[in-house]
Amino acid sequence: MTTRDGDRAAADDFSQVAPVETVSSSDGRGWRGLRAMRFRHTTGEIDVPPFSGHAVIVHLGRPVEVGERIGGRLREGHVTRGDVALIPAGVPSRWLWREQEADRLHLYLDPALVGATAAGAGLNPDGVELLGELKARDPFVEQVGLSLLSELEGGGLAGPLYAEALAGALSAHLLRRYSSLGRGAAARAASHEEERRGGLPRAALRRVLDRVEDGLAGDLSLAELAREANLSPHHFARLFKESTGLPPHRYVVGRRVERAKGLLAGTDLTIADVSRRAGFATQAQLNHHLKRHLGLTPAAYRRQGRR
Repeated sequence: MTTRDGDRAAADDFSQVAPVETVSSSDGRGWRGLRAMRFRHTTGEIDVPPFSGHAVIVHLGRPVEVGERIGGRLREGHVTRGDVALIPAGVPSRWLWREQEADRLHLYLDPALVGATAAGAGLNPDGVELLGELKARDPFVEQVGLSLLSELEGGGLAGPLYAEALAGALSAHLLRRYSSLGRGAAARAASHEEERRGGLPRAALRRVLDRVEDGLAGDLSLAELAREANLSPHHFARLFKESTGLPPHRYVVGRRVERAKGLLAGTDLTIADVSRRAGFATQAQLNHHLKRHLGLTPAAYRRQGRR
C-alpha cells in the first residue's frame, strides 16, 4: 500500500501532537489492525505530523468551523455531528479550528491491514493510495465509528474479534470510496468480491470450526481464522457468515457460552476460572453473554443445572 512520506517523524495518534483530553482508548484491549480513541480538545491552529496509521475521524460534538491543509491545498468547512475526515498515513497536515471545543473519535487503521484487504480484493496493494478528505457525509463510516465507540465505552463486551471485523469492513469501504482506484478499478474489485459469494468450501469451514474449538480458551483473532481458509480477514468474515449465518465474533461467543455452560454445570470451578477456561477476558463478559443468551447469571445457571 503506497503512502506519501512527510518531512516529520510519524505520530501514533493525535494526543502526541496536541493538548487533548483522552476520553477513552482501545489501548490494552487486544484490538488488532485498529486503534480507537475519543478526544476532546480546543485549539486554534496546529501542524500535524504524518500519522503512522490511516486516521479516520468522526465528529461527535457540536458544529465547528474547521480548515485543513494537505499538500498545499486548503479545504474549509462547517463540520457537524457525524461528518467524517480521512488523513492517509504518511501525510502531514495543518488543522485550523475557530477556538471551539471539538469532540471527535479517531480511528487509526494499520496500513498493513488496508494493504491485505486490497490484496484480498485482487488489487495490487502497492498501486493503491488512500486520499485525504475533510468533510464527508458517510453513513457507513459513521455507523462503524459509533459501533466501535459503543464497544470502547461499554466495557469491550463483544471482544477483539468484533473490533477486528469492523476494521476489515472499514478498510474495504475506504478502498472503494476514498482511494486512487477510480470507478473502473473499484468496480472490478467489487466484482472480484462478488465472485466469492456462496460461503466457505466445506473443508475450509471444517478447519476453521476445529480451530475455534481448539482455541476457545485462548486469544483467537480474525486473521488467524482467515488463514485457515486462505482468505483475507474481510473476505473470510463475509463468507463465514454466509456459511454459518453468524459473523465470526458471534459464533465464537456462542461457542464460549456453550463451553461455560458445561463447566458451570459439570465442575466446581469458580466462576472466574470458568470465565478464563471458556475464553472470556473477564467475569463481566461471561455474565453479560450468559444473560443475553439465557437470561441467567452464571451463578443462577449453575444452581438451576444442579437442581
